Amino acid sequence: MWELLLDQEQTLSPPIIAAIAALTAALVAATGTTISPIIANVFSRRLDRSRSKKIIVDEIEDIIRHCQANFEILANMNCSHGTPARMHFDKMIMFETALIFDNNLARDLPLDLRRRTIWIRLVVRNLNKEIQDTISYCYGKKLRSSNELKIRVLYMKDKFEYAQERLMVDLLELEDVRVTKRPSRSKEIIYISEPYE
Repeated sequence: MWELLLDQEQTLSPPIIAAIAALTAALVAATGTTISPIIANVFSRRLDRSRSKKIIVDEIEDIIRHCQANFEILANMNCSHGTPARMHFDKMIMFETALIFDNNLARDLPLDLRRRTIWIRLVVRNLNKEIQDTISYCYGKKLRSSNELKIRVLYMKDKFEYAQERLMVDLLELEDVRVTKRPSRSKEIIYISEPYE
C-alpha cells in the first residue's frame, strides 16, 4: 500500500505531503481548542479558590452591616405613632444577587466554605421571607393594633440580632480566630401567631 503513496524516487508526492500537513495541523488545532479551556479552567479554579475566602469574608461583612443597620432601625421604631412607612421594611430585604448566591462560585469552594455559603444563603432567604411576611401583615389590612406591630418589630429585631451574632462567629472563624462560644437562643424567643378567623 505504501508503494502507491511513494513516487519513483522513493519520496512522498507533494499532494500527499500537503494532505498530511493539513491533517496534522487540524489535529493540533482540535487538541489545542479542546485542552486549552480545560487548562484555563484548572488555573482559574486555583485562582478562584485563593480569592474565594476573601469574597466570602467580604459578603459576610456586608450582610452583618445590613443586619446591624436594620436592627438599629427596628430598635428606634416608635410603633405608638402608627404604622411606620413601608419603605423602612422594604429596605430591609437583602438582594439575592450577591456573589455569595453565585452557584459557580459555590461549586468551586472548598467544602467548609461551601457549607458556610449555603448556611448564609439560608439565613438571608429566611430573613427576606420574615420581612415580606411582616410587610404583608402590616400593610395588608391584617394589623389591628399597635401592640401587634410592636410584637412584629420585636420579632424582626430578634431575628436580625441573632443572624448578626451568628454571622460574626462565622466571620471570626474564617479569619482563623478561635471562637469558644457560639451565640445561643438563651433569651426568650418571640413567636408570631395569627388569630384564627
